[in-house]
Amino acid sequence: MRNLLLGSLVLTAFLAAPARAHGFGEWPDLAPDAEADASLAQWDLADLAEARERPRSPFDTPPSGAETGQVSLEDPGDAPLVRPSGEPGAGPGDRLPPMLPAELQPRRWSDHVPRAYAANPDFLSQLGTIKWETLILLGYFSLQSGKKLFRETTSFHFHNEGWFGKDTTNLGIDKLTHAFDTYLIAEILHMRLHDKTHASQGDAVTAAILASTFMALNEISDGIETDSGYSMQDITMNLVGAGFSVLRNTVPGMREKVAFKIEIIPDDNIYSYRG
Repeated sequence: MRNLLLGSLVLTAFLAAPARAHGFGEWPDLAPDAEADASLAQWDLADLAEARERPRSPFDTPPSGAETGQVSLEDPGDAPLVRPSGEPGAGPGDRLPPMLPAELQPRRWSDHVPRAYAANPDFLSQLGTIKWETLILLGYFSLQSGKKLFRETTSFHFHNEGWFGKDTTNLGIDKLTHAFDTYLIAEILHMRLHDKTHASQGDAVTAAILASTFMALNEISDGIETDSGYSMQDITMNLVGAGFSVLRNTVPGMREKVAFKIEIIPDDNIYSYRG
């Protein structure tokens, strides 16, 4: 019993002795820190919206002049898109269109995005997406027409070529060729526009207008030839070919059922305008 009492006294004295005397340092103060509580009380989860992170792509850069890399939860509204350089875009199609409803999503080739939701809703903005294609066609027709200036020419004049009668030069076969050429150009341009404008409404009409314009300008060179002239029958058939392209690319199912093709039978020449 005496040993147990002595051990208890020693243990009590040890626990009551200052901790510094045993080299353990001061005991930590576990009382609440008023200053820390105040800072924690001011901390808000909403501050996470101000977190900074590196954009994963140039398109993640926020609009409205926000600092690059800062996440913005505000609706940009009508603010222009911000290019990777930080400058707002000013060209055609540089503004964000409204969100397209699911029921208006194009599912067939003939389906198009309505103008209110289209990335390129008007003629000029659609033309701006195929600048190089347009310049190539312009250069081609310039070469085709320009070489006639080095032949015998006359003043500009009109010529009534007729349609498909026996009194026509070639029974009107050239009229079908005019329609086909315009149709083919419109089809090529529409394929490019359909891809570049993300199926914006009116792309088929834009392609048809461009094709008809090129063919009409090319017809001017016929107007200065001595054995020909500017033919309104040719212009009419150009419009027929362009119109057929519009119908084929806007009427559901027509593109899969109807096509316009031409068969060319070559002659003995390797390269010739006639065959």
